[in-house]
Amino acid sequence: MRVFLSYSHRDSEFVDRLAADLKAAGVPIWRDQTDIPHDIAANTVGWRRAVNRALGECTHMIVVLSPDSVKSAEVEAEWSYFIRQGRPVYPVLYRDCKVPYRLAVLEMYDLRGDRYEAGLKRLLVLLPREQTPEQSPEPRPAAPLHLPEAAQGEEARVYSPHGTESEAEAGAVTAPHSPLYGVKPEMTSTPPARPGGETLRRPPLRPEPSPQHRWLERAIGIVVMLIVLVGAVGVAVLSGVLGGEGGPTPEAGPVEVTSVEVVSVEATDSPTPTVTPTLTPLPPSPTAAVTSEPTADPVALAYTLARAGVSSNDGWTPFIQEFEGVPMALVPAGCFQMGSANEESNEQPVHEVCFEEPFWIDVYEVTNARYGSAGCEEYSSEDDQPRNCVNWFEAVAHCESRGARLPTEAEWEYAARGPDGLLYPWGDEFVALNAVYGDDSGGRPAVVGSRPGGVSWVGALDMSGNLWEWVSSIYAFYPYDPDDGREADGESDS
Repeated sequence: MRVFLSYSHRDSEFVDRLAADLKAAGVPIWRDQTDIPHDIAANTVGWRRAVNRALGECTHMIVVLSPDSVKSAEVEAEWSYFIRQGRPVYPVLYRDCKVPYRLAVLEMYDLRGDRYEAGLKRLLVLLPREQTPEQSPEPRPAAPLHLPEAAQGEEARVYSPHGTESEAEAGAVTAPHSPLYGVKPEMTSTPPARPGGETLRRPPLRPEPSPQHRWLERAIGIVVMLIVLVGAVGVAVLSGVLGGEGGPTPEAGPVEVTSVEVVSVEATDSPTPTVTPTLTPLPPSPTAAVTSEPTADPVALAYTLARAGVSSNDGWTPFIQEFEGVPMALVPAGCFQMGSANEESNEQPVHEVCFEEPFWIDVYEVTNARYGSAGCEEYSSEDDQPRNCVNWFEAVAHCESRGARLPTEAEWEYAARGPDGLLYPWGDEFVALNAVYGDDSGGRPAVVGSRPGGVSWVGALDMSGNLWEWVSSIYAFYPYDPDDGREADGESDS
C-alpha cells in the first residue's frame, strides 16, 4: 500500500517537508517529482502515463490544499478519481484557500504554520506503514471532540465537515411524510429569547485542554438523532454512525472509518402538551377504565421539561425512549460554549451556541445489523459492531432512506458536552476505561455501548472513541453560524 501525494508544484517546498516526515514515520508514499525518472518526466505523455499508473496502484491519497492546487486541473482530476473509486482521500490544508465541496465533506488536516506538528500527528494515525519486525504500535491519543467536524463529525454524532466524523454514527430522522421534513432546528450564536422573555443562562466559559486528547483519531461512523416536539405534530430526528477510512495497526491493514449524523426538527406554537410521534406510534391511552384524572404521557412530560431548557448538565436527567426498536436519548434545549480555547486555533474563538428546541439522538452508534450490511469486514463484521467504511455521501443516503438528515456539528457537540462544556462526555479528566481508543480493542471498533462509563450527560454512548461520526456541516472556520453556507444541504460552493 502506498500513499499518493497530490499537489501543485508551486507548493513543492512544503511537500518536501511533508514527504520527508511521512517517510520518517514509515509511510510509503508516491510523488511524481521523486518517483518518476527524469527522462520520463521530461515528456508530457510519459509523465501522464506514470501518474495514471500510480493512481491505479496507490491505496490512499493526500491532497495538499492551497490557492494553486485548488485551481489545478491535474490535482482535481487526481482526487476526483480516488473519490469515485471509493479510496480514502485526506485533505491537508497548507495555505488558506476556497476548498472544493467534495473535499470539504472529508476530514480536514490543518498543517498551516505552527499547527503542522499536531496536524501531522493526527494524519499519521490513518496512514499505512511499512512493516518492520521491530515496529511496535505507538499509543494513540483520543480523537478530537468534534469530529472533521469528522469535524466536529468523525463523528453521525461526529465532528466532521459537511460530511460529523462526528464517523457517521449519528443522524436525525423524520418520517418521510412529515410536512417539516428537512427543517433545521433553531439555533443562534447568541442567547435566544425564550417564549416568556427569559433568556437561557450562559454556562461558564472554561479553557479546554487540547481536543487531541478527546477522541479516537482513527474512526468515523453514523449516529442517529430523533427530535420530537410537543404539540400538534411530533418530529423525529434520527442519527446513526457509519465508518470511513481509519488507521492501520501492525497486525492489520488500514482501518477505514467515517461517520454521519442526521437531524430534522418540527416546531410548533401550540401549547398543547401532546406528542404525535412519526416513527413508531406511542402506546395508546388505556381505554378499559375511565378515570377523572387524565393519564400522564411520560414522553410528553419529558419533552415539556426538555423544551423549558437547562443551564447545566446536572439540571437534566437522561430520558430514553425507543422508536422503531431504536433507543434514543432526549437532548433538552439550552446553550453551550462551542470550540476550544486551547491550542486548536481552527476551533476558535470559543462562542455560545443555543438550541431553542429539544431533539433526540441515538443511544448507540448505528450497527452493521441496523445498517443492513457490514463495512470493512476485517475490522468490523459482527452485527453489534458499528458500521464503518462509508463516506459522507453514503451516510447521507442511509439517513435519507430512513426519512432523516444528518445533525449539524453544533448539535452533535452539544449532545456530547452539554451546557457545562465538558472535555469528555463523562467529565474533564480522561478515563481510559470510558472510551475505545488506540489499540485497546485490538485495532478494531468495539461492540457499541461497551464502555458504559463513557455515557454522555443525555445518555448517549461512544461519543468519545470507537468511531468518528459524520455531521452535516461543511468544514468552515469558527464561529459557527448555521446561516453562513456551511449547512447548505449539498449546494455549498465552499
